[in-house]
Amino acid sequence: MRNIRMSLKGFWKAARAGFMTQLVVISALVFTTEMCTLIHNPITTVIFLITPFTLGLMFVCFTLSPFVSSTINTYRLSRHAIEIPTPNEIKALARAMGINRKFKVKIVPNLFNAFATRSTIGLGTKLLDVTNIDEGRSVVAHELDHLKRANQILLVRILSILPVLIVSIGLSNSTVVTLPWVSAETIGIVGTITIYLAIFAYSLLATMPSNWIFELRADKTAKTFAGEQSTIEMLRKLDKKGNPNENSITHPSINSRIKQLQSENNHRNIISNLSSNIVSSIKGMKHAFNVY
Repeated sequence: MRNIRMSLKGFWKAARAGFMTQLVVISALVFTTEMCTLIHNPITTVIFLITPFTLGLMFVCFTLSPFVSSTINTYRLSRHAIEIPTPNEIKALARAMGINRKFKVKIVPNLFNAFATRSTIGLGTKLLDVTNIDEGRSVVAHELDHLKRANQILLVRILSILPVLIVSIGLSNSTVVTLPWVSAETIGIVGTITIYLAIFAYSLLATMPSNWIFELRADKTAKTFAGEQSTIEMLRKLDKKGNPNENSITHPSINSRIKQLQSENNHRNIISNLSSNIVSSIKGMKHAFNVY
């Protein structure tokens, strides 16, 4: 049993492939699936059963499983989040950023990350524990920028995946070529699984540029309101994997983000007249609500 667990652990570690491997697999999956569904003859049917399906399994191992696992873990921890009264410092920062609508601030136990929705920013306790005042302001400003642009982000993502909806309608009306040695049910099941995996892979590929753009914009906002050095130090602390040159589907690499910040003209720290004690306020509330 121990050897089996070690083998599975090794396979899982190997499956978390690098960004370029993920990108090649996703692109190949989308391309081969599309080609095999456009040409209907026994040869392409055999290819469809082997090549795209194999690429689909690689996509599940390399990209989908880690992506879903990370999303589920964040959602699981978020269920135990504690809403705190929004500190005046964060309200002032939001007003300075042009955010006039109300939003919630939640502390998420055991999370080394931060996130934003249209009406909430979530701050992980493990992240707060390693931040100083300026770095914490950088995190809050970054997430407030996502909150401010939530409608834009949603619209761009919908427009990005719109073409795949049109393609999927065509695929649903396509005919299936049968083979004498493979049942129609098998071809249908394999084909359906492969097509849906290709559709999801395309959606990740199509939204990647907008994901990166919005992250870089949020970094720029954090730099404007917290300073360049604090934002850079915060980015370095977020490098949990110890590989600052590695991109992902949702984020450019840490080093790319740092270089982008350093290449821009220095911004005036327009928050200097506001209280700089954002992190202290949040940490104080974290202890008051017994959130660890």
